[in-house]
Amino acid sequence: MKLPESNYLPVNMVAACFNRTSATYKYYWFLSILQSIERGATKIQKKELFARMIANAWYTVNYFHVSFGKQDLIQEAIQSVNSNEKIAVDEKYERIFQLLVMSKNSTTENALWHFNNNVPHWFLSPWFPK
Repeated sequence: MKLPESNYLPVNMVAACFNRTSATYKYYWFLSILQSIERGATKIQKKELFARMIANAWYTVNYFHVSFGKQDLIQEAIQSVNSNEKIAVDEKYERIFQLLVMSKNSTTENALWHFNNNVPHWFLSPWFPK
């Protein structure tokens, strides 16, 4: 990915996050970080990022029945959440986000925390080379 140069930001590192991308996770993770910052957050809980990832993909997966590939399990997480939380397909993003953050359902929690296995690690890997 080629991003514009900046004297103030390590743009090359951000671009490197997307060099080896085989699933949508990194894109939804980054979008979720940007949304949190846009709302004024200076500290962000992982669960909030995971909830934003699901909320961002919610309509696309549920309405258009999009599959992002066999290795990308975001649609499975959304289907799992949907079967447990009974959230409408056309529910507003903020409402989905709030429901997921506040949910105490263990299946929903597991679906959200599934993303903790690899997403943060692979997204941050350009900043911590081997």
